[in-house]
Amino acid sequence: MRKTLSRPQTWIGVAVSLLALGYALRGIAWADLVAELQHADYRWLIPAALAIVAGQFLRTERWRRLFAAETRPAFRISFAILCVGYLVSTIFPLRLGDPFRAWAVDRYAEASLVDALASVLVERVLDLLSIFVLLAVLLPEPEAALLGARFGPGPWADAATLRLITGGLTLLAYLGLIIAATVGQPLGRGVEAGLTRLGLPDGASRRLGRLAAGFAEGLRPLRRPGPALTALAWSLAVWLVGGLGYWLVMFAFDLRLSYSAAIFVMCGVAFAAILPSTPGYTGVFHAAVVVSLELIAGTPRDLAFSYAVVEHGITMLVLLAMGPIGLRLLGMSRRELGQRVERSTEGL
Repeated sequence: MRKTLSRPQTWIGVAVSLLALGYALRGIAWADLVAELQHADYRWLIPAALAIVAGQFLRTERWRRLFAAETRPAFRISFAILCVGYLVSTIFPLRLGDPFRAWAVDRYAEASLVDALASVLVERVLDLLSIFVLLAVLLPEPEAALLGARFGPGPWADAATLRLITGGLTLLAYLGLIIAATVGQPLGRGVEAGLTRLGLPDGASRRLGRLAAGFAEGLRPLRRPGPALTALAWSLAVWLVGGLGYWLVMFAFDLRLSYSAAIFVMCGVAFAAILPSTPGYTGVFHAAVVVSLELIAGTPRDLAFSYAVVEHGITMLVLLAMGPIGLRLLGMSRRELGQRVERSTEGL
């Protein structure tokens, strides 16, 4: 763990999180913040927590379907690995949950490490496509109103135009998948040859070349519309249930906003999560929620930040509770997990 904490990436994440947290807290009176938290109806956190758990089951099934049928991990193993992966990303810096998942698939299932890494990459691409679809279907009207208020009249203030733009971006992203899957195999061979010419040892060159080709192989099933639409449907289910969790927590603060507003906030958090941060996206999560609620509904900052604290807290609590369940299902001790995570940072 000391090696992890000494890495510059860790401290960059800390700095970004502190800056984001400072921005989210700007102009908030502590008395108002405490009052909002005191008057919240925390009974709504029970169905919100259930929605988060349901989302984990959906994520598990979506992830399984990205593997070939002959090497597809069992649901029980996939669920356990996913829970522990989220636990790792929640408590350790550098977002090591994804590398852990790849290693765990290689150890506990039939699929290879490259197959697992490719599946994680495809997950990220599907999440991006899902965001585009949700923005196109559920949110063009409020987005057009926001853009019109900010930039004045224009095509950006027309909901139909925005729907067309986001639909076009979705199509472009899908075409990018097809291109990546098509050129990936020769690209992998080119990477291997190029690295060898640069003097990299043959073994390392072959591993990197296989990794590039493996990513493309993971994308290959999405070249066919049927499997691509099925994978996207599972991803949309993941995001829609996730939005339900955000929406239920809004009721705890008597935030009478639409389900679409909750989706907007969740998408804002997803974009902010790209930034480096501390484990659990502390700071950037809160800033993204405050900004999103201000944009979509003009929510006061004290109320928006209070909501962010509780939404973040219930999410982290559920993920931390499910992590030990995953460890138990895998038969892995916490000490072994810590050692595995520490080894995962080598070479980062």
